[in-house]
Amino acid sequence: MADTLEQALAAIRPAVRQGKPYVVGTPPEAPVKLNQNENPWDLPEPLKRELLEAFFALPFNRYPAEHPERLRRALAEYLDWTPEASSWATARTSWPSRWDWP
Repeated sequence: MADTLEQALAAIRPAVRQGKPYVVGTPPEAPVKLNQNENPWDLPEPLKRELLEAFFALPFNRYPAEHPERLRRALAEYLDWTPEASSWATARTSWPSRWDWP
């Protein structure tokens, strides 16, 4: 693993590798950090485990579905729309204007 990591890092230009990470500071008096679109609460451990199991079940050696019907149906059900109305889920380029919403 160390060899693989070193090979990957060697492919990155030295100027990029020497760059400093971008960090947005939080005032120390802030009781909850909300300035970076973060949730102050972590996910419950059972949900994390379920997500990991689903992640490990994914085939990463294949392209995703060209027409993600399961996603379209799930979004339509969640939003209480017809599957046809959720066709925007297939690609960002087909996002409807705000006047196209059902």
